[in-house]
Amino acid sequence: MPGFVSFPPTVPSGLGEVVGTLENPRIATLGTDEPILRYVDLSTTHIAAAQKLTLPAWARTVIPGPKGAPLLYSGVRAGLPTAVLAFEPRQSDLPLQVAFPILLANLTGELFGGTAAPTTALKPGDPVVLAVPSGATGLHVVAPDGRAVDLLPGAAGGPSVTYTQTDQLGVYVATPIVAPGASGSPGATGRPSPSATTAPAGSGAASASAGIGQGVDPGAQIRFAVDLFDVDESAIAPGPNRVLEDLGRARVVAGASAAPGASGGPASPDPAAGRPNARDELWIPIVLLVLVGLCVEWSLYHRDAVLRAWRGLTGRVRRGDRGAG
Repeated sequence: MPGFVSFPPTVPSGLGEVVGTLENPRIATLGTDEPILRYVDLSTTHIAAAQKLTLPAWARTVIPGPKGAPLLYSGVRAGLPTAVLAFEPRQSDLPLQVAFPILLANLTGELFGGTAAPTTALKPGDPVVLAVPSGATGLHVVAPDGRAVDLLPGAAGGPSVTYTQTDQLGVYVATPIVAPGASGSPGATGRPSPSATTAPAGSGAASASAGIGQGVDPGAQIRFAVDLFDVDESAIAPGPNRVLEDLGRARVVAGASAAPGASGGPASPDPAAGRPNARDELWIPIVLLVLVGLCVEWSLYHRDAVLRAWRGLTGRVRRGDRGAG
């Protein structure tokens, strides 16, 4: 079970050492790669008072305070994910902020190991960088079909490894290879590595500064999924105007290059000339077919009225012909 302390400790303990108090502490610059602060905006948060704590060796700072004093830190203590808040929420306006439920959701995911999941989509064939937790010598990766491979860093104690056999769709499981004698005891855990990123398709290598998994527990599994489609294909939001302007400008430049030059030389061919339309307008014949079908359906439904009208019309025509004769 994860441990979470929602109030500051008042006496020194394994959760942290209290060295003083902070009056109206301001939140320092937040890290951009901290998973607990994902989608969290604390720029309008005010704190009346907080305990001044010393950051333990097993934890990392999540919300930094003044002069290096952490306002929230998290890590693995005695094999259990733990987070400590240096102030009571009632002594701040944090519960009134939109960021409060998001912070709690991210913190819950951290305590239950949810932040080890990747946050970006992977396509088949894309290499992925996996963070090697502190205390582990490598990763044992199992593909969806059960194929397994052991990955070791290029250098001893390397922070990450690159996995390239992502040709299958499904969930991959990476289990840290723990060195003999390593455990989840305090001091055996390390600081988390940056969040997951993937190299673009077709690139030869992935960024060495990013990886999947936070590496706070040497025995925690890292799961990531390889999907078939790109998430950008379902983005229906309007694109920036600059992109449309660039397309129009490229078309104008292509048309200008097709005109004869000032020297009277032959015109250069237009690369867009002779190309078929990217999309054929088929809605007109489809609408005509639908209209014909509706007319036939209407005539069948009102066939009695149609027959009476047709008989009356033909009768008047016949009577007119007899009168003319």
